[in-house]
Amino acid sequence: AQSFKQLWKVITQGRTDWSEIEGGEFARIKTLREKLQAVHRREDVFKELMVSLHSSKYLGRQTTRKEMQGFTRTWEVFSVTDRGKIQLTRPSAVLLPVPQLVARFEAEQEQQTKAKLEELASRGIDVNKIPSGEIENGGGPVMQTHLSWTRTLERYRSSGRESLAQAMEALLERILEWRQQMAVEFSMAPYNVLEDHLAKRIAYSKICEVEALEQIGVRFVRVDDLSKLVSEAIAELFGNSEDGGDEKGDDRDAQYLVFPEEPYKISQSWKHAVFKVNKNGKLPPWKISANRFANGEHPQAIAGTQESGKPIQVDTVIGHILESLLHKGCVVDLNRLIQLVPTTSRITKQDWEKLEVAACNLKVDVVEDEKFVLKELMLEASGRPDKPNEEKSDSEREEDKAWYVKLKWWQQIKRAGVPIQFESAQSPVTKKQRCE
Repeated sequence: AQSFKQLWKVITQGRTDWSEIEGGEFARIKTLREKLQAVHRREDVFKELMVSLHSSKYLGRQTTRKEMQGFTRTWEVFSVTDRGKIQLTRPSAVLLPVPQLVARFEAEQEQQTKAKLEELASRGIDVNKIPSGEIENGGGPVMQTHLSWTRTLERYRSSGRESLAQAMEALLERILEWRQQMAVEFSMAPYNVLEDHLAKRIAYSKICEVEALEQIGVRFVRVDDLSKLVSEAIAELFGNSEDGGDEKGDDRDAQYLVFPEEPYKISQSWKHAVFKVNKNGKLPPWKISANRFANGEHPQAIAGTQESGKPIQVDTVIGHILESLLHKGCVVDLNRLIQLVPTTSRITKQDWEKLEVAACNLKVDVVEDEKFVLKELMLEASGRPDKPNEEKSDSEREEDKAWYVKLKWWQQIKRAGVPIQFESAQSPVTKKQRCE
């Protein structure tokens, strides 16, 4: 018999301070929690389930009172009845009334799924190619990829970024043209060469490294050709040159930030760092990305294969990995990571000095201050005027983006206390460089 409050805490939140719980018992509860859908882990649903199990004679229930520090404490204790023990030894289906909240949730989910399918169909997506399991569950990687793609294009167009939306569509078109050529050459159905949702993931996250393409599920024998095609298309359509230095032009004499080949282990957390597990017991996104990178996954593959099914940008993944520098015990291969940053976004010695001067002028101490205004520091360091986003050209937005990447590296490196070194080279990037 155990406290309902503590039992609920274990199942709904995946954590406990319940020192008396037995290891085997906790393992069984943890397994139960993992098999339950999110709605079934809600407190009100769990309470209703416990009441149903009690009404069906599977659980006993009694109220316990105890004097503690001059106060009377009251709580409920549940215990497994003889009928419940028989059920545990001879597992079979237990039929209980569907909790009202679950029934309402399932009805709402059905309506939401219907709306998503109608949205996709209205945008020319063949919903018959979405796995039935995803439709039953209200979503999944395939459905979410299609939704992310169409909604991102709409967002770009509604914010005046038509050229960026067109570039994304052109990149996808080239990928699909390559797929059609391969299908004809190998007498295969195009869908068997490359599935539609994978093509959109590649275009959305700009995945072009062979290693990353294979990690997201591209199994076609000519993956090298696809990698080359996407790399060239990105350079042409998005204007990301791999050949030169900063935003002011080609500077082959620039000194770039470099790191030793050995991974760097963080010996002490940054003073303001907070490691917070989500209420559902899951690790924070930055930790998930950092773990996947440490296990050998390419940031492009991480960006294209999120648990939610919604692809993200590679810069977001790199930001996650840099976040791990603030937490004791994390090990980061900075040499490998910085090779995946485009030359235009790699921080040079001159950039570093500009950021240092800007911080001094604005009285910002990036190590001591928990928060500061990134935009103010970026504008001070770059010498760029402050313009409304809708008035910026695409090239100005790209320059802002490059400076924010540099600022992120500068900030996290200083907070982690990582030794810095700059090195002159015609091209600081090796063959592993990210092709975006």
